Amino acid sequence: MNRVIKTVVLSVIVLGAVACKSDSTLTIEGELINFTKGKIYLYNHNIESNALVVVDSIEVHGNESFVYQSTITEPSILWMSTSNKDKSLAPLFVTPGETYKLVIDGNFSYNPTLIGSELQDVYTEYSDMAKAVNLKSYEMLNQKIEQQKKTGQGIDYNEYMNKRQRNFVLFKANKAIHEYDSTIIAPYIALYELNAYPKLMDTIYKSIALSVKKTQLGKMLKRAIKENKQ
Repeated sequence: MNRVIKTVVLSVIVLGAVACKSDSTLTIEGELINFTKGKIYLYNHNIESNALVVVDSIEVHGNESFVYQSTITEPSILWMSTSNKDKSLAPLFVTPGETYKLVIDGNFSYNPTLIGSELQDVYTEYSDMAKAVNLKSYEMLNQKIEQQKKTGQGIDYNEYMNKRQRNFVLFKANKAIHEYDSTIIAPYIALYELNAYPKLMDTIYKSIALSVKKTQLGKMLKRAIKENKQ
């Protein structure tokens, strides 16, 4: 069953800028598989309230398709969840004037596939690398534990875990500073993955391109840094 979701012009757009041009229209063509019944929620992070706001919700009654349209004026992030209480929000990186296909598998709804977004492809590659780095660190820990068992020596778990966490954080920061500085992925990493490290957030902000600083995410990062210094 095909259903068209109402066009929403909310906080996805830059505050105060309402665009009417066709190249500002965002279209997401959704395809649901392995669904029975439920709801899909789309969120935007509102820059003024600094909170996630539901921009639309979609009733699901089975394997359906839907079309979501909105007006955006810059590269942005929408967040998707299958529950309005679900903390496992999936980021969707979108740009104005584009049409994307969103495939949501009910068995893996926390990991939807957004097809046609170059930014999403870059983010997915980064996310996969981060998971691989994290997994490798745990494998190294297990190897170290086995080695210590054979020699009868103890192991300082806290020291090793702190080192593992430090390396993981630096991996993310280096990616943001040296590879993603011209995209909104850099401020995304700073805001949502490194928000416990104010100095790294500041370093990332200083490294990103001016065009990125002017985006909603760039402004949010600048404000977060300012609030951390207060």
